[in-house]
This record gives sequence, C-alpha cells and structure tokens, in this order.
Amino acid sequence: MAAYPSNHSLGTPAVRPPADLPQSTSEPIFEVVGGWVYLTMMFGRVTEAIGAGANLLNGIYDRDVSGPLTIGTADKANIESLPVNSLVIMEAQTTDTAWTVTQGHFDAWATVLPDTFFGLGPGTYSINTTGSSTGQMSWHAWWHPLQDGAHLSIIEAP
Repeated sequence: MAAYPSNHSLGTPAVRPPADLPQSTSEPIFEVVGGWVYLTMMFGRVTEAIGAGANLLNGIYDRDVSGPLTIGTADKANIESLPVNSLVIMEAQTTDTAWTVTQGHFDAWATVLPDTFFGLGPGTYSINTTGSSTGQMSWHAWWHPLQDGAHLSIIEAP
C-alpha cells in the first residue's frame, strides 16, 4: 500500500526515499517529462538529524528549454542541526523567498503546509547545499499532469 492515496485531491504522490544530503553541491531529486505538470505540494522531511555546521539549502530547476532557474536564492533554508521529522517546505511566492524551515513533528504536517501550487515544464529539479553536514532527508511531492503524457518522476540517490 502506498504511503499516500493516489486519488488524493492533491494529485499523484511522488516520494523520494531518504538519502544523504549533497555535500556542498547539487543533487537531482525529481524530473518532469512529457509536458507540464501542476505541482500542488513539495517538502523535504529530515529522516536522520542534520549535523552542526553552517548549511543552507535551496532548489534549482534546470528547465529543458530555458536553462537553470534558482529557487530561493535570496532566502535559502538554514538546515543546520535540524532534528529528525523537521520539515523543509517549498512555498510558491511571487518573490524569491521560496524556502521555509518548519520544525515540528511530521504527524502534524497538514497544519503547517502553505500553498505550493505552481506549474513546472520539462526539466530536472535539484537541491543544493552550501555546507557538508551529515544527515538525510526524504522528499515528497504531489502533482497533476497539465498535458497528455506529462509526469513527475523521482530520481533515486546515487
């Protein structure tokens, strides 16, 4: 049985299993292929406590047609020393402050998630860290296709 029902009003779930944080670099977490999708929610959940040491997180969407678009350049999420079950939430905003850090128990996620609705065309979505802290995160996304054949696929950790 899936962790989330596929007929949920949020759309089709995509869950990337826990993986080590990238070390001062970028790592792809999912890709959009076959057309545009409507992303209704995305967040990362800390599954192994993040170690001490300055470490900022942002997202990079490498669009197939227009090149990379950095999300959260002005307001990266500070993930230093986050405990297990902390959430890093992707918010859709009109400014460049796209990442927020919410700490709390994962079971309460429905009460803390903001609106995250936005369209994504074909391309690869990566997370980027500025530090080399230990720790692991899983990533969760829900989406709807906007074109026939469009889908979001998880990219497994190397």
